[in-house]
Amino acid sequence: MNSKFQITLALVFVASSLMLTACSSVPFEPSISEGKFRFENFRRINKTRTDEYVTLMCLNNKPTGWQEPMQFEAGEQIIWVHARTYQEGIENSKLEAFLRFDINLEADKSYMLNRLAADGDIMTIWIQEVKTGISASEKVTVQLERPAIYEHNLRDTQCAAGTI
Repeated sequence: MNSKFQITLALVFVASSLMLTACSSVPFEPSISEGKFRFENFRRINKTRTDEYVTLMCLNNKPTGWQEPMQFEAGEQIIWVHARTYQEGIENSKLEAFLRFDINLEADKSYMLNRLAADGDIMTIWIQEVKTGISASEKVTVQLERPAIYEHNLRDTQCAAGTI
């Protein structure tokens, strides 16, 4: 190879590396549609201890599992939340609780569920602004319990009463 080609190749490599580094160091802030708010679940997976999830219990007024961050119409909301913990590989270690937040969520903001780590079978849960960390709801302390065997109809009824 001639030296001119090698220098050009090296410059392209350096420029590409700089662009990649610059893009990866800028925090990504998703845009929020007009009149909407963005909502995120909470998940903490710990390989050595208990995994913790605090998620929306409902989507489109029906029970749901984990959801990626989504946007909803701003305003007064009735939000059902499902909190659960379990230890990987330990049978019957799942504990859970369900709670309801009646809250006004403002447009153009991102919110997330948060919690104080479970202390045995007690967990404190709230909704906070993502950017500032300021609590947007009251903090609710719940008792985590073993899952009920037959509760599907109850969850359907609760979700039907919610706004999300």
